[in-house]
Amino acid sequence: RLVGVTEYCRPERAGIARVGGMVNPGIEAVVALRPDLVLASIEDNRADDVNRLRQLGVPVFVFSRNDNLAAIERHCEEMGRLLGCESGVRALRAEFARQRALLRASAVAGRPRVFLQLGVEPLVTIGRTSFLNDLLADAGGVNLTADLAVYYPRISKEEVVRRNPDVIIAVTMGEASAAVRPQAGSVEGAQG
Repeated sequence: RLVGVTEYCRPERAGIARVGGMVNPGIEAVVALRPDLVLASIEDNRADDVNRLRQLGVPVFVFSRNDNLAAIERHCEEMGRLLGCESGVRALRAEFARQRALLRASAVAGRPRVFLQLGVEPLVTIGRTSFLNDLLADAGGVNLTADLAVYYPRISKEEVVRRNPDVIIAVTMGEASAAVRPQAGSVEGAQG
């Protein structure tokens, strides 16, 4: 059973402990829950935190990077095996495939060039090795920064303007603010 989540997770039921963020977990809070297993990510969790939990006797499984949607599917299968819920994962994968097919079937025409903004200060986007690149392609868009090999590259506003996207999508975690909105006025045809 689930006993703890990060502050960004949405548990399905009340009473599940919040144990900090992915990059700043409350180690003592995690240990106090006496979990049978902690799931971590090589992308988001610090190796020092993982090692500390292990030193304190907490079993930790670390997932590799989510370079694409296929990697996420593999991670779901691994999680199903670890948690003994393989049949639930099979159902999840079938639904995932169905939803992805629907996305492809409803993809926008014209293959617009899209700048996907993940952060403001610094301005962060996606490179070609992000699973978000796959989703953008499924939706009919072309990742404006697919030429960048970095997973989450930092980019200047001037470079965004130079690349002249057809569409700018700003994505946030936690509470969004007006600061997230890109200054699209300088980009030909963009609306802010």
